[in-house]
Amino acid sequence: MKISGTGIAMAIILIAVLISHVSAVEHYEVSVTTGNTTWTIDRTKLPVSFDMSGTVSGNGTMILKHGIDLAGVRKKDLIRTQPGEVTISESLDLKSTTDHVNITATVQEDNATMNITEAWPTSLIDETELSYSGKGISSWEIYGNNNDVICSRFRATKFEKVSKCNATVLKMIFSAVVTPETVTEIQGVVTGTDYNLKATSDKFSHLDYKHEVKDKTSIMGSESYFGNYSIVTAIKMAAFVEEPKDEVSEAWLHCSCGDP
Repeated sequence: MKISGTGIAMAIILIAVLISHVSAVEHYEVSVTTGNTTWTIDRTKLPVSFDMSGTVSGNGTMILKHGIDLAGVRKKDLIRTQPGEVTISESLDLKSTTDHVNITATVQEDNATMNITEAWPTSLIDETELSYSGKGISSWEIYGNNNDVICSRFRATKFEKVSKCNATVLKMIFSAVVTPETVTEIQGVVTGTDYNLKATSDKFSHLDYKHEVKDKTSIMGSESYFGNYSIVTAIKMAAFVEEPKDEVSEAWLHCSCGDP
């Protein structure tokens, strides 16, 4: 952690930082008080690793459901069939690790600016192959990566689908300006999402996608097809934020715990 200051303090500013595991931070808490205003952030993340792969084939009915929600990376899917022949193969790799957290505080008179860069990467790689022929199948999948969403839905009696999603979160960035009267907080995230779909359906096909920048929808689309259709599509989305730069001041005061 770094603290810099300029000018003469007009009020007492209290900055408290709690960090667990300096080399690979799993938990940290920051509290800033100036005047009657307090801003706090308390973040915890535990390493996660999950792998699953397999193939199922047969004749009959089937219900399959998944749900993942980790560090802003999400997946939900549901497959429901009436009697018919079905083959499904899936490979899923989910990983979340902890790394360094950089915390910088800048004090100017009675105002405090906190900048936090949180390098806690998370990745989801999911591949699915599905083949069905019978009285009817309903299949949908939704992938989310923080503010980005991709969804596909199908209803068919003859259906083939190959899909792959790679969703990654590289880092989170928090910035807060704390004054005796107000708190202004900004959050940013560095992410990437790749979705590839190849499908044929004889009844209904639907695709939705949305990309947000600074909590505002910048790109969105919705496609619906009724009848016999083949779909081949690739969607790539990414979010970038500029990391806060250390302000140059007349003097530096380093926290006793050192730089993480």
